Order: sequence, then C-alpha cells, then structure tokens
Amino acid sequence: MFERPGKNKNVMKSAILIELLAIIVLVLLLLYQCRGKTIAVAESDPNVITLDSSLAESEDAEDAAVGAGNVASLTSELSLEQEAPDEAAVADLTDIPDVSDLATEAAEPAEPKEKVVVVEKIVERVVEKVVEKPVYLAAEEKSEVKVAAQAAPTVEPTEQSAPDLPSAQEEESLNSFFGSYTEDENEEEKDSVLDDAVKLARQILEKDPTNDKAYYFVSQDELKKRNYDLAMEALQHALEYNELNYLYYYDYGKLFFVRKDFVTAAKQFKRSIELNDHFHPTWYNLGLTYLKLNLYEPALEAFLTSVEVKPDYEKGWLETARTYNRLKDSDNAIHAYKKVISINGRNLQPVMELGSLYFEACRFVEAEDMYKAALENLSKGEEQTMTKYNLSIVLIEDKKDEEARNYAWAAYEEKDFIQSDSGKANVTYNYGLVMELLGNNDAALELYKEALSYNGEHAKAKLHLINSQANAAFISGDFEASKNYYIELINVDKENWGAYLNVAKCLIQLGDNENALRYLAYLNSKAPDFKSEEVEMLLNTLL
Repeated sequence: MFERPGKNKNVMKSAILIELLAIIVLVLLLLYQCRGKTIAVAESDPNVITLDSSLAESEDAEDAAVGAGNVASLTSELSLEQEAPDEAAVADLTDIPDVSDLATEAAEPAEPKEKVVVVEKIVERVVEKVVEKPVYLAAEEKSEVKVAAQAAPTVEPTEQSAPDLPSAQEEESLNSFFGSYTEDENEEEKDSVLDDAVKLARQILEKDPTNDKAYYFVSQDELKKRNYDLAMEALQHALEYNELNYLYYYDYGKLFFVRKDFVTAAKQFKRSIELNDHFHPTWYNLGLTYLKLNLYEPALEAFLTSVEVKPDYEKGWLETARTYNRLKDSDNAIHAYKKVISINGRNLQPVMELGSLYFEACRFVEAEDMYKAALENLSKGEEQTMTKYNLSIVLIEDKKDEEARNYAWAAYEEKDFIQSDSGKANVTYNYGLVMELLGNNDAALELYKEALSYNGEHAKAKLHLINSQANAAFISGDFEASKNYYIELINVDKENWGAYLNVAKCLIQLGDNENALRYLAYLNSKAPDFKSEEVEMLLNTLL
C-alpha cells in the first residue's frame, strides 16, 4: 500500500543511443564522400598513386549500398523504439548542420592533410550541435512509463522541474502533531490529534515517501481501526527510515502482542528500552508480555521499574499488586494496592481486589471495610450486585449471619443485572446458604433448586440440596429417606463427616444398631476431633 514512486530512465537512454548512432552514420557518409573527392584530385596529381577506376567505382557503389543499408536499419530501429516525433521534435532536427553543405566545403582542391582537418571540423560541428540541443528527452512518469502510447516531450536538461516536496509549514505541522500525540496521556485528546495528523501524514507521503513520522501516524490510525496488518506495514516503513526512534519499537511490540507473538513482542520492547529506558509504558507492556509467558519474577521487575520511572503510575502499581498476589506475597501486594488507591481513590477495582485479598488472609473486618467503601461509590448494576454478594460471604465467615442475610438478599433481588448464568447460580446459592444457617431449611431447599436450574453442575448447590432434603426428611420422621439422602451425600463428598454422623442417627432410629456402630467407629477413626463428645456418647449408648 505504501509504494514509493520510482523513475524510469529507459526512454532517455534509448534516445541518447539513437542520437549517437545517427552521428556515427553521418560521419561514415562524410568519410565516403571525402574519399571520393580525394581520388578525383589524385588523377591530376602525378605524385598520387591512381587507383583502378573500375575498382573504385565498384567500391563506391558497394559503400553507397552499405550506407543506405545502415540508414534503413537505423530507421527501422527508430520505428520500434518510439512513435513519430511531434512537430516540436521535428523542428529540433533542422538544427543539425546540413551534411551536403559541409561536404561541398570539403570538395575544394586541397592537400590530403587539409581534407582530414575539414572532416574533423565537420564531426566537431555535428557533435557540438547534438550535445547543445538533443532531439528529445523522455519525460519521467510517477507511474510506469508507456512509450508506445505517448511520445516523449522535449525537455531541456537544465530546466527539469524539482520534485514536489512537502512545504516547511507541512513539516512543522507534522512535527507539532508528533510532539502532542506522543507526550499527551489523555486518550480523548490523543484521538483528536490523530484525526488531524493522519490526514496531513497521508498528504506528505504522496510527496515524500521517506517521512518516518508520517508512516508512524498512518500506523496509529490503522491500529485504531484494528487493521493490524496495515498498521504493521506502515510501522515497518517508519523503522526503515528511522531505526533509532524508541516509540516505533514500542508500538511494534504492541502489534506483536496483539498477534499473541509474545516472544517477539518482548524483543521489540527490550529494543525500545535500549533506546530510552525512561519511558514507563514500555516497562509496563514488557511486564504484561512476561505475564503471558508465565514469567512472574521478570514481570514483577518490569512493573517495579515502571513505577520507579513514574512514581504515580497507577496502572504500574495495580499490576505490581496483582503480581505480588500471584507470587503469594500478601504483604507487598496489600502495600501496592494501597498505593493505587492513594493515587486514584475513584478507581474501585483495586478497592474490591484488596477486599478479596483481605478475605483470603482471614482479615474479615478489613475486607468488610473495603467492600462497604466500594458500595458507597457504585451505582446499580452487575458490579454493585457482585460486591454485595462478596460482602455477604465475608459477613458469613465473620459469623454475622443476620447482616449477611441483608446483603445476600439484596444481591439475590438484583441478580438480573448479572449476565452469566453461573453468576446467577452463585448469588442464589449464597442466599440459600444464609437461610440454612438461620434455620430456614424450606427456603434454603428451594433456593438450592433454583441455583441448580441456572447451573446444573454447581457442586455446592448439589451438596446443600441433598443435605437440606435429608434434614427435612429426618425432621418429618422419614428416617429411611433421610438415611438414603445422607448416604448420597457421602457418595458425592467422601469427607462429609456430618453425613456419617447423621446416617448413624437414622440407623439408630430404625433399630439397626449394628450398622450404626460401624458408621460411628469409622468416623471416630478418620476424624477423631469431629464432634467428639457427641460421637462418644452415641458409642457408649450402643455398647
């Protein structure tokens, strides 16, 4: 797409070659005429050897034939090389000296040595006239020259027009755009600059196909349009004409990142850093590339360098926190999250991520504070609903069941904001769990069923549904059904020690003490600390 116009000089070379051939033919003809005059003088000079007249006539005839043949051959070549010249070209031909007039000047009686001087003079005048003003010069075309379709105009060599280069004002404007675009971090303002810059850049490339900054703006425009191949092609041209601009390698790396060629992307980012190691976005993008390659330690180093170069770099601190968290370094991750929040308190993403990190560290009060702070700034929508859901989980773990129910119910009521069915299943299950903890088993049972309607493979919903069914059957006195539910629960979760205890209770109610004793003995051997007092009491009752 970005072809640079070439120059075709074949027509000019052909014209010059034809002129030289014409000169050679004219000189040959003049030499033949001069030799004939010399023979005539020799007949009257006894000191000159006289040639056999018949032989001379024969040679003159052959020479004339040869001369005519050369002219005919040359005429044939001319007809193949170009169309008939226009009137201006024909007029130029008349400027060449008349050969017959020159030959007459040489025909006057003179010594042979003088005749040679006359011939040299003739050649000099012919050559001088041709060099002074050529017959024609082929015009240079921007596109491919079509000689057969159009006659070349006559152009004086000293009057060839200069290339149409960009004006100083255009160059200055492009440089101004380049400075504004590369220094501004506001994306809206950068887009505004790009819209104006790319128009000028394309105009400049029509005049100067070696302008690297113009190619850079074209690449940015194509990247914005997601035309990644065209963006890469333009950036390759920019690098072709300027291999020392760190921004070109930076954007080149981003294009390879988009193509998921992370190894090559890393190489381009490193080259950009070699040229300028104080450009923080390059370090940041190198870190992201390392993450894609599962190189967490180098990624962390790159992110730390980005915030060292620019201490208030919000994105760099956020990725630093996340990478510390991946490396299980909770303390440094918490410090980095707090740094992000101090830079931009309106960014709620790090607030909620810090809340999750506190929850994983069993720092429930701090987790609760983070989620409540986020809710104060969130409007209705999926993000607010999921934050209420997360807060209810924190409160459940912190044994605040009543408060947990309020947030779990609020999230359940707003579950339609959630786009995925798996998300709806989680919110519904969580509300059922709170209701079960509060002793409302019937409500919990229905909520577990609803959760499974959104996601039939929801494991926790399955377990709690079976457990709720078993509890409901036991309360109603249907010990056989309750026993079967608990055994089903054990088949799903082999370490559900409560299910073993409840099976034993059902068997005792059914009068099957032998099997009840067997379940209690197995439970006591595998989990001796699980409700040890209750298990010991039942064993004493059966023994």
